[in-house]
Amino acid sequence: FGQRGSVHGSYTLGKVTDYGQAGSRINRDHAFDYPDQHEFELYKAAADWDIRHRVSIMGLYHLPSPAAAGPLKAIFGDWTLSSALIIQSGMPFMVVNRAAFNPVRDATGRVTGYRPGSGDFNADGHNYDYPNPPATDFNRKYTNQEYIRGLFTAADFPLPTPGTQGTLKRHPYWNPGMINLDAAVIKNIPLDMLGERGKLQLRFEFFNVTNRVNLRGVDGSLTSGTFGRSTSTYDPRIIQLGARIMF
Repeated sequence: FGQRGSVHGSYTLGKVTDYGQAGSRINRDHAFDYPDQHEFELYKAAADWDIRHRVSIMGLYHLPSPAAAGPLKAIFGDWTLSSALIIQSGMPFMVVNRAAFNPVRDATGRVTGYRPGSGDFNADGHNYDYPNPPATDFNRKYTNQEYIRGLFTAADFPLPTPGTQGTLKRHPYWNPGMINLDAAVIKNIPLDMLGERGKLQLRFEFFNVTNRVNLRGVDGSLTSGTFGRSTSTYDPRIIQLGARIMF
């Protein structure tokens, strides 16, 4: 808009794949070895931070000021509006059993299986094991209410035979997406004591202006009481007031 302002927009189509991140059963940490080192490729999937679609729109506009000097210009002059809109798809999550290792041992101490609730299906001494795939295909789009009520239950995922790893793939499902609009109203007031370049800036900033409910990730732990549900949100609308002197 000439010297009045500008609008910038972008769309990003992205894909990030890896073999696992630290802090999960599938990673390169020594304490969390891969369930099967001979089938390394089975664990290649979308990374934790993979965002497939993202739209960003940013705008800045300087409102016209009254031409004549005086009270009207002092009040209504030098106002600026700015905003940033982010729309993005959700990141992936996996379904695993995070419960503690709870083995069954024979008289010699050899591990022969696991007790109900154990996170170690293949009896290798580590939890974070996978179940088998469900009979229902749950990989589809969901509403916020469906994420809150729950996408599935632990009973939907068959457990593998004791001593074996489940065949469910890593990161087969997707968390809720996000839509967030931030905005700011800025007033610049000249300060004669600091010369032509001195000004007092008043800032009225609004985060998540529409107060949209942006859900956090789904609980993918099979033994959790909130398994399959999103039970928390990102910040609601926040209003922030600020002032600073610039020179």
